[in-house]
Amino acid sequence: MDAVNDAQAQRFAVRAELDGLPAARWVTRAELFARLDSMGDVGAVLKKGSPEKLGALYHDLGVELRFHPGERAVDVTASPRVVSECVRGPS
Repeated sequence: MDAVNDAQAQRFAVRAELDGLPAARWVTRAELFARLDSMGDVGAVLKKGSPEKLGALYHDLGVELRFHPGERAVDVTASPRVVSECVRGPS
């Protein structure tokens, strides 16, 4: 019975964590282009970039690679985020 109670407690904790996440929203075309523009010349970095610059670009794009050795395959995902700041005047 303790295993069931532990599982339920874990389920409630995970549900509370998921409920606390911000709602997902679509990125507009303008936001995406603004984000890409803020990264500089992405094409040049991809062609001739140093490992450090490529690493920074992949980080900014939210690129994740998962290698499956048995299948000799790589899953690639990207989650580019738009960073925007609002500056407010004196209150």
